[in-house]
This record gives sequence, structure tokens and C-alpha cells, in this order.
Amino acid sequence: MNEAAPIQKLLFVCSRNKLRSLTAERLFEGFPAYQVRSVGTQPDARIVITEGHIGWADLIFVMEKAHLHRIRRKFPEALQGKRVITLHIPDEYEFMQPELLDELRGKLGPYVTLPDEGKIQAKIEEGMASCRAGRTVPAEKAWSELRTWRDQQVSGSLSERHRPAANRPRAAPSARRGR
Repeated sequence: MNEAAPIQKLLFVCSRNKLRSLTAERLFEGFPAYQVRSVGTQPDARIVITEGHIGWADLIFVMEKAHLHRIRRKFPEALQGKRVITLHIPDEYEFMQPELLDELRGKLGPYVTLPDEGKIQAKIEEGMASCRAGRTVPAEKAWSELRTWRDQQVSGSLSERHRPAANRPRAAPSARRGR
């Protein structure tokens, strides 16, 4: 029997939940390996962080050390046993700015499997070329095949993360501390 990998819950935190953390959430939108939420630490945030958000998350990413200090001060008990990683991404980007997306991909890569937009786009283009060549299939079947292919890609890439710790390559000391 082929058992599906558990879905990991990621929480992204910035100040106002309008630029950085919301961009990170959108980066993973539609990627079946994760459930993703984003919040802010400021009272005027789009969604203000709560103890419930922390309890929900398997892995918490904060954009700056200041965000970690704020949530440690406000929710010390809720953070016990939680893995929190500081990404060190300054508040100098716009929502979905390509440079922000590049920085997020680079800094999240050691911790999570990133959606491979290129492979998905190539698969879509392959299907479109097939249609243009007259080899059409019903749309429902094409989407079903794409979802199956995507799920296979995800389950294959997740297997590395679910290996026993003794068999995994060790991360550099700075990566283990979340830097």
C-alpha cells in the first residue's frame, strides 16, 4: 500500500503580513506537500499572530530576529518545542517582487521542498503542444494526469525529509540554528 507523506504545516511571520510573509504563503499556494499560513506581529497586521497559529504550525519561519523576539515575549509557552527559523529577510521588498521570491527560495531551500514551477510549466506546455498537434484529450483527463504527475513529484521529493535522522546528511551548524 502506498501511504501518502504527512502534510507539513508552515507558518510565515513578518511585521504586517502584507509583503514578505504573504509572498511566502503565495509561493506555496497549491503545492500539496504543505498547508501554509502567514501572519504579522504588529497590531495593524493583516492577520495578527495568535497562540493558535503557533500551535497549528509544524515549522515557523520569521523574517527577522525582531519577529522571533516579539513572539517569544508574547507566547513563550506556545513556542516550547516548536522549530523556529529566522530567514534574515529585510523589509525592503514589495509583494511578490521577483527578488523577494528569489531570496525566499534561496533561504527556504535547506528546510523545505520548494515547488518546482519549471517542471509544472513544462508539463503544461507539453500538454498544450499535444493539443495543437491534434492529439487532444478531454480536459478532465488532462488535469487528472497533471495532478497525478505533480503528486508523484511531491511524494518523491518529500521522501528525503522523512528519512530517519541518522540517515540524513547533517546540516551545517549555522543552518541548525536557523541562520
